[in-house]
Amino acid sequence: MSKESCYTNITPAVGLFVFMLVIIISFIISYCTSASQFKYTKTRIFLNCFSALGFLLVFIFYISVIQLQRIQIRANIIETTSRLNKSFLKGFVDNIHTVSKQIPHFISSLFPLQDINCDKEDENNIENNLLKHKIAYKIFSHVQEILVASPFIEIDQTAFLAVFLQRCTSKELNKIWCNIKLEFNNDTQILVELLFNHASKISDYTADNFICAAEKLKKDQIFIKVINE
Repeated sequence: MSKESCYTNITPAVGLFVFMLVIIISFIISYCTSASQFKYTKTRIFLNCFSALGFLLVFIFYISVIQLQRIQIRANIIETTSRLNKSFLKGFVDNIHTVSKQIPHFISSLFPLQDINCDKEDENNIENNLLKHKIAYKIFSHVQEILVASPFIEIDQTAFLAVFLQRCTSKELNKIWCNIKLEFNNDTQILVELLFNHASKISDYTADNFICAAEKLKKDQIFIKVINE
């Protein structure tokens, strides 16, 4: 049996049963003992020892509750992390293939490490502009979700930053950001501005350079303040 299953076998019903059993035993002993002679009897010694064991029992239950709470917190972290990853995949990655033929220039600008360069500008019309806005909004929304949920999820900060630094090399994305940034909270605005700032300093688009840029961004005092608030 695993350590986790041992803790989860301790239920409130078990605790209540033990508590009632202690009360019943104490009542029987007190009923059968003369009050005037109590302090001279072995029963008093027994009850003193029993009290000590009672404290020990409470401590064991307390440790069990703490361990169970840690397991539940861990499960919540895994669940939240998984939910955010699925949200990003369905909300962004899965849509890329759908719109890549319609706005290939914009999509290619989001993936500097991929061999999907497109020099021809996308057609400037309402539908294409709305599609770009939709994709951009999903990117920035995911940044905000991760930022808000950072105390409750497990993320590799270097990987997270390296991915979004790639997106922020896009000049078109930067232009859209200037128009919609007021729709996001202040911390998200600060973090996205940092991403664009550090991404603009990358001249040679290689995986190693994005990782180095992510490591530098992790040490930025503004980033540290935002991510830890």
